[in-house]
Amino acid sequence: MRVRIYNVEAGRYIADSGKVTCNPHKAFHTKTSALQRLDHLRIVVSGDQGSMVWASCRR
Repeated sequence: MRVRIYNVEAGRYIADSGKVTCNPHKAFHTKTSALQRLDHLRIVVSGDQGSMVWASCRR
């Protein structure tokens, strides 16, 4: 599974988790500081069918 965060205003990916083996008992995090308030972000998930994603933003 791979999770990437795309900043629509900047037109580029600002974070990438890399390829990670899915483990239902452990979460992985992707951090970035390359965004501003009110930026539109798109979360792109590449993985097998049935993958589950949960996202949050903390300031």
